[in-house]
Amino acid sequence: MIKNIILYSVIISAMFGLYKTQSVSSDTNQVHELKEMIHVATEENMSIRNWTVYSKLEKNIGTDARAFDRFVIDMKDEYRGFKWIEEEVRSGPFRKVVGTKSMAETNTDERVVITSHESTKQQMVSITYQITGEKWDEDMFDVISEKAKGDDTYVTIRATMEREANDELDRLAKNLVELFSGQVKEGLEESNFVSLSAYTEEWDSGIAINESENINLQIGVRDLGNGGSVDITMGTPIITGEY
Repeated sequence: MIKNIILYSVIISAMFGLYKTQSVSSDTNQVHELKEMIHVATEENMSIRNWTVYSKLEKNIGTDARAFDRFVIDMKDEYRGFKWIEEEVRSGPFRKVVGTKSMAETNTDERVVITSHESTKQQMVSITYQITGEKWDEDMFDVISEKAKGDDTYVTIRATMEREANDELDRLAKNLVELFSGQVKEGLEESNFVSLSAYTEEWDSGIAINESENINLQIGVRDLGNGGSVDITMGTPIITGEY
């Protein structure tokens, strides 16, 4: 079980490389999952530390070897204000261009990674977009909906909250799953940490965990050891990064 939980938390890294997740398309125009998690965090009096949105899109840009250069020029025009650099790729006929942008006024950091590869004599590109913020503003929905492209979209929120002395970690985690109308599929419980993988029919996204079941929500609750605070991590369809 613990191996499964760890696997889900690191799938995101592989997804941006060679791994293809078994995800169902998500509504990136509305990013409604993020709205719901922000709402739950607010209603439960959590202090949001940061939130992150990842997305991935793959496109066929033709057979011309110079198509990637033209595509990068178009992307630079679309993502204005970004700092761009082409990183060295160790092996293979691949290219990788990375753009970054930090906005002090919104406390957000954005990152765009454009990679190219050849498939059956076709030039393919993958575009991954990531935005991380500390403070939340309703205007961010428009920014995310405009820039997060593709069917693979991952949202993670990290927060802290106070708990009563008799509140068990597993109960807190299960209560959070219930707030999303979810059903727990798998879980890991330790003395100071609980992680639950669940599925809610409220969201379209999902990752298969076996031949008949998907998950599209993960909740992590960790005791901070200071007598009353707990660390909360929520993600869909899985939590991205360590927690």
